[in-house]
Amino acid sequence: MNLNVFDRLLNFRSADAPVLSIYMAVPAGSGRREMRSWLLALMKGACELAESEGLDHRSRQSLRSDIGRVLELETRGVDYGGHAVAVFACGGAGLYEEIVLPRHVRDRAVVDTAPYLRPLLAILDESRRYCTVVVDRARSWVYEFFMGELQGATTVADPGPRGRERTLERAPGDGRVDHRPELAAHRLFRETADVADEVVRSTGAELLVVGGHEETVAAFLPFLPQNLRSQLAGTFVIDPRTMTPGLARACAEQIMDEYERSEEERLIREALERVATGGLGAAGLAWCLDAVNQEAVQLLLVDEGAEVQGSACDNCGWLGLDGRACPVCGGNTRPAPDVIDEMAAAVIGASGRVDHVRPPTALSEHLVAAFLRFPVPRSPAAAAAVRRR
Repeated sequence: MNLNVFDRLLNFRSADAPVLSIYMAVPAGSGRREMRSWLLALMKGACELAESEGLDHRSRQSLRSDIGRVLELETRGVDYGGHAVAVFACGGAGLYEEIVLPRHVRDRAVVDTAPYLRPLLAILDESRRYCTVVVDRARSWVYEFFMGELQGATTVADPGPRGRERTLERAPGDGRVDHRPELAAHRLFRETADVADEVVRSTGAELLVVGGHEETVAAFLPFLPQNLRSQLAGTFVIDPRTMTPGLARACAEQIMDEYERSEEERLIREALERVATGGLGAAGLAWCLDAVNQEAVQLLLVDEGAEVQGSACDNCGWLGLDGRACPVCGGNTRPAPDVIDEMAAAVIGASGRVDHVRPPTALSEHLVAAFLRFPVPRSPAAAAAVRRR
């Protein structure tokens, strides 16, 4: 996915026309008629809104135009069949984006004044750029993966003997052990480690995964420079002779998934420990909303399955759980179908990070938790919300 498109969506707001956001796993093998019926069922709520008096004439026209454009997907269903797709449309403001997603998400259609981005944020959050090395004693492969796609591939062969190693080699039968195969493997391991280090540095890959025969992987790991050892997410067993980039990716993604789950659990424990000890942490919707409104959130942890209705002020950016007038600027607030989505966008807009956590975890009780840049005391309203839970 083009990250420039994501930045545009993140900052897009429409005061004059609604934004239609759709996430869908397109059925494989559907004909045009089946595809149209499926799209209409998915957009039923949006279709009803487009014909209601709840919107002004211009907004209804814009939404009808967006629905019609989405229905044009019926002619291209075969291109997207079996894939997940996100669509963001606002005809009144000139917005239309189709994005193929690397994994399936829950089907939904949302109409609001801004793109509904939480499922997309969750995918970006877990789609780390990583380097995968498959190592053998005669040849190695270095792959770069991002968002489930192969971004680059390098094959590494033995660079040949150099320096002192050349003098250590002896021909068979001279009474010495022939170390040439082992020396060749060591040369290859060093060269592979150098190539992997260059790929990580040049691409900004965050993590490294190593695969191959178990004994070969164990022999290779000591050749990694210290910075790569600290970025090692895990290893997997694979036969390089039958390996394909797709198979290597599948094995590496399983390692990455296990790594992410472990990292999520660690972050949740640390955030809740900060809350318990009075450190720079917050937990629960009301408390975290206060922190978001003060731009105090460094990292927001979000239960991926949670959705909560709330309110938002488009004038100053305030977010809350009720529909009263904005307590900051006194302006009117608008209903926010999912205030957690608004929180996530606000945190990223304030240079923070958002981590979507797949339930169930200890976070499920609180829905959200945060690492804070500076202390944000729990307000009486936040404390009361905790007691009500």
